[in-house]
Amino acid sequence: MLQVRETGAPVVRGAGSGLVAEVTHAAARHADVTGRERCRRTPDEALHRARPYRGRVRVDGTLLYEGDIQLTNIGGGRCRAGHHQLLPRSVPDGGLLDICVMTDGSHLAELLELSRNAAHLDRPGVLYAQGGEVVLERVDGEPLVLEYDGEPDTGTRTRCTIGISAGALPVLAPAP
Repeated sequence: MLQVRETGAPVVRGAGSGLVAEVTHAAARHADVTGRERCRRTPDEALHRARPYRGRVRVDGTLLYEGDIQLTNIGGGRCRAGHHQLLPRSVPDGGLLDICVMTDGSHLAELLELSRNAAHLDRPGVLYAQGGEVVLERVDGEPLVLEYDGEPDTGTRTRCTIGISAGALPVLAPAP
């Protein structure tokens, strides 16, 4: 299980900032539909309004990227919104967080289309890493727009730390 360190909020599947979060926030405004259909209606709206934010991404204390960020996706699941394989190297029981950062706004729509088949990873403007803790920071003083498990985060912080919390989710399993 993942956890937002600043709030203690649990995260089961994944979290994101930038366009990923903008889509989630836009979807929340479309109360007439639910589930994946809600997420499918809003990408064009969010993509049209999407603007990069000045940010910094650290993985296990090491700087992965600093500059303009279009989106980040963090988690342990390969797909988001049912069909974007933003984290294709993710293994649910691998013990690591996967993170994808897209920085190239001029090709964002193309990169998102390529993510349907996990063909985005070798493109310029895409960074991919794995680790135990990810820190996202917005360095221009504006709030970091976030989502967790497809739900908009309404916080106003400029920094978010997501880490693995081993054993935090109780499950029933047969005895060894």
